[in-house]
This record gives sequence, C-alpha cells and structure tokens, in this order.
Amino acid sequence: MTPPNTHKKTIHKTCSAKKPEAARPLRTTARQIWLLASEPFREYLAFYASGMETGDRRLGFWEQRLSWINDRPPFRMQEMEKRWGSCAAHGEIVLNPHLIKAPQECIDYVILHELVHLKHHNHGPEFWAILSAAAPDWERKKQRLDADVERLMAA
Repeated sequence: MTPPNTHKKTIHKTCSAKKPEAARPLRTTARQIWLLASEPFREYLAFYASGMETGDRRLGFWEQRLSWINDRPPFRMQEMEKRWGSCAAHGEIVLNPHLIKAPQECIDYVILHELVHLKHHNHGPEFWAILSAAAPDWERKKQRLDADVERLMAA
C-alpha cells in the first residue's frame, strides 16, 4: 500500500515532467485561425464582431441617458430564433446578432427594452411607463422591426 504523501509526490512529478516535443499542445494565433477558417466562418466572425461593437456603442449611448444605469451591464451576442434580446435576472443583456441588420432606431428600441428590465424585470404597467418615458415612439420602432423580421433573421 502506498502512503498518501508518496502518492501526492508522484502526481506532482508526473504533472511537472517535461513533455516530449511531439506531445506539447500546438499554440495557434488568432491570425492563424482566421487564415485557416472557411470563408463563411470568417464572414460570421466579422458579423459577430460587428454586432458586439454596435451593441457596446449603443449600450454606452443609453447608459449615459438612463438614471438607473450606474454601470454598463455585461452583454453578449447569441443567436435566438424568436427573440431580439433578453435580460437575465443577474443583469446580463443578450442580443441577437441579426439585430445589427436592423435600422439603428430598432436596435435602440431592443437595447432600451432590455435595459428597462434592469429596473422592472416583468412587462407590468411600470415597465411600459418607463419604456414610454424613455422612448415615446417605441411602438412604431417595434412595428418596424416586426415587419422586417423575416429579412433580418435570414442568414
């Protein structure tokens, strides 16, 4: 039977042993990945990056104008079949990357809608009152977005 201390030393020695050259993991740079990626994948990466940039810029715009936003909430992009955005209970904003194909006023409507959820997480009367105060014409923007949903969600 092996004493416990010996077993720990053996594991430590195994983990710290130098690997033979062939067993070392390859280090690939972002540029190498970009060059090896297929054209459709590169297009998607550029599209995704554009969505992140647009989302960050528009979140910054609204952050300065809404009194209940103290710090910019974390956000990420995620393709969703039936939603333009969502707001998690812990405050993370998720935006559909296809939203960047919409006019800026529609992008702003979705971002504002999700930011209002930071104050009221449901769609009660208080939610709609805050949204209407921040964007009195939100219904027109939502109708415009809904009317163009098929074109915008297409790949």
